[in-house]
Amino acid sequence: MSVHKRLVAVTILIVLVPLALSACGGSGTGSTSVSAGLPILTLDYFAGAGGALAKTLDPAQVTDSTAADTIALVNANLVHILPNNRVAPDLATWTVDSSRTVYTFTMRPNARFANGHRVTAEDAAWSITRALAPATASPVAESYLGLIRGASAYSTGKVQSVSGLKVLGKRTLQITITQPAAYFLMTLSYPTADVLDPAVVRHKPAGATGNFLTQ
Repeated sequence: MSVHKRLVAVTILIVLVPLALSACGGSGTGSTSVSAGLPILTLDYFAGAGGALAKTLDPAQVTDSTAADTIALVNANLVHILPNNRVAPDLATWTVDSSRTVYTFTMRPNARFANGHRVTAEDAAWSITRALAPATASPVAESYLGLIRGASAYSTGKVQSVSGLKVLGKRTLQITITQPAAYFLMTLSYPTADVLDPAVVRHKPAGATGNFLTQ
């Protein structure tokens, strides 16, 4: 499994424009303006993966590596994959019980969204639930999150919640899976489980195209 990175079209305040551009390692289009005496470079897109553009910035809709690589520059997950293909903590550390089916994640105490909101276990549960929701119509959520108890029943509208997700505290999330699976954390690292800020995303339309964060 290759490491997925993340990215997006963003407005970046840059003091050393040439240095910042060389660090990006991709091509894009944009314009420059000045604010408070400092140059602002507005990138219309970040072109990675041979110049291809991401078809979506909604992590629940990601079906290709280009979109996954783009989103990786913006979002974070409970876990992520290192270059050596090992799973490592991202927003949370974890323990697993003796049955190998109950994972308890503890969010980093200093984890915050870009707007300053603290990242909570409730945010993580909400994000996974959103990805599985029938209204989101994710083409991949059940494939990557289907091991979670109740995920399939919820994604098909048979139940009103995902039984395998339990918020035990502000920073503690328990995820129960249907059977032991050594690859569970690998599948959890896919963008479908990226932690989003409900205060920002809750009323945004889920869609396969466009920047759903700014619509």
